[in-house]
Amino acid sequence: MTEQPSTKGMIHIDQLSDYHENQQLKVDAQVNIVLSQRMQDALQHEIPLTFETELQLNERFNFLGLNLTRDRVHILYKTKLYYFTYNGLYFITNLRNGQTQSFESLKEALNTLGTIDNFMLTDLAELHPNTRYTLKLRLKFDPWNLPSPLLIETLISQDWHLSSGWHDVTIQSPSSWY
Repeated sequence: MTEQPSTKGMIHIDQLSDYHENQQLKVDAQVNIVLSQRMQDALQHEIPLTFETELQLNERFNFLGLNLTRDRVHILYKTKLYYFTYNGLYFITNLRNGQTQSFESLKEALNTLGTIDNFMLTDLAELHPNTRYTLKLRLKFDPWNLPSPLLIETLISQDWHLSSGWHDVTIQSPSSWY
């Protein structure tokens, strides 16, 4: 009896950038997602996988000589990835807005899941001039929607522990956004 080679999963943020457009702070990002063999097997058995995308914009300021940080924006949304054997298509559904897209390959679905394009984070009027901000992004697998037997397996197997960890960029606001 031969064992199949284990495919390790990983999530890595390749690119995170901010820009201003129409008086809004917007974000683009590209995240590389590789599913473990165990996760791919679950998908092939029509078990959906849920991912969390989390964006934060933290403001850093000095108050009475103390360096403090506070959240200005915190966005968390979930995306479900699933496969239907009947038509051989992969689907991703953004659970925040209910939009669903279909794909002929897992690679296409994961590429779309890992792409943040022209995402409006906040209005520039909400931000203070001459202030340093930190934009943070994390994408991770959320096991809590799996069937019970797999949920138990996620507690002991590293095949299910996928997270990009936090990736951040510093934004220094100008003296005026205009």
